[in-house]
Amino acid sequence: MTKVKNNELTHTANSGTSNLVLGSSGQVTIAGDLTPSKLKFGSDAAGDIAYYNGTGYTRLAKGTNGHYLKQGSSNAPEWAAVSAANLLQVKITTQGNTDIQSGYTSTTLADMLSVTITPVATSSKFLVLASFRSYKNGNGNNSLKNALVRNVDGGGFSTLATWDVDGHNEISNNGAWTVNMSHFYLDAPTYDAGEALIYKSQSASAGASMNLGRHTEIVVAELASGTA
Repeated sequence: MTKVKNNELTHTANSGTSNLVLGSSGQVTIAGDLTPSKLKFGSDAAGDIAYYNGTGYTRLAKGTNGHYLKQGSSNAPEWAAVSAANLLQVKITTQGNTDIQSGYTSTTLADMLSVTITPVATSSKFLVLASFRSYKNGNGNNSLKNALVRNVDGGGFSTLATWDVDGHNEISNNGAWTVNMSHFYLDAPTYDAGEALIYKSQSASAGASMNLGRHTEIVVAELASGTA
């Protein structure tokens, strides 16, 4: 049985009594055992959300699978698609306490470390960090040439950048003279989906006997298009 008395709507059912109290400004107060699970907003579906819009409660329809809930305009919640991450993946190769080239005297660039990365998106950019280290025993100038090269899908290597050091950043370490260098390079290659890229660091001596490549690394980060 349902009855209205003094702004109170009372419904008596087999399970007990539930009350809706109607306030002077139109607000509804829930009393008794009328729990929110029994409220209906019309066209309800699993996953819908009720929220207060400043004047009353309204229904936000469920979002699309994989969407997230964000704060929209006028303090209203809304569903939105997740934007692609700016940093898509990172690959790294490191060298420990062993020379890649010992007693190297040639001015021809020798391979140091390489990273192979298969892009997860097309038109990505790639931020490459390559570090270089050389040392020699005894005194003397410490000259070094470094390079960063890249190939696409097994093709030939292209030189992206070269760096030369002649007698700079020398640090005495128990009689050994060392040069430590690190370089960043932002690459925007042309490639097709599924094609792997290989980035490789290279070093050479200026003619003196040099030990190359110990404690170095090369890091490649794939960045979503438009990030940098």
